Order: sequence, then C-alpha cells, then structure tokens
Amino acid sequence: RLQLPRPGTRFNSPSMVLPPSIWFKVAGVSGASAVGFAAYGAHALKPQDPHFNKVFDNGSRFHLFHSSMIALAPLTARPHVIGGLFTMGTAIFSG
Repeated sequence: RLQLPRPGTRFNSPSMVLPPSIWFKVAGVSGASAVGFAAYGAHALKPQDPHFNKVFDNGSRFHLFHSSMIALAPLTARPHVIGGLFTMGTAIFSG
C-alpha cells in the first residue's frame, strides 16, 4: 500500500514518492515485451539481410537480460538508481 508523506515533509529522494516494489511491475512489463519481441523475431521476421536477424536476436537478449536485472532492483540498497539505469540500458541497447 502506498503511503503518502505528511504535509510539510521535504522530499530528499525519489524513494519517498515511489515504493521500491514499482520495479517489479516495470520488470514484468519489460520482460513480457522482451518475450513478445523474441517470438516475433523467431517466427514472423524475415529480413532480406541475414545480418539483421543476428542484430535483432542480440537486442532481444539484451532486453531480456535487462528485464531480469530490473526485477532484482528492489533488493538493492538504491533500487531507483539501479532500476532507472537498467531501464535506460534497455532503451539504449535494445531500442
């Protein structure tokens, strides 16, 4: 259950606003999309250049790896930093 801070509380970090468990939900959505993209790449994608198939497979693996690491973010000392960095990594390396 999300608890809101008392009036007059200063916000020193984002962890006071969002609970660390939000990263479990982000990891679930990210992992489901990674599996969906992998299935699309394995069954529906028919590129002209075979090199593109290898690039798509590599991006799909990075996406799934990053999703797994996002799921572990709430277990760390700084879950929002770790979750945010791995989410950015997913967008940069898999996007």
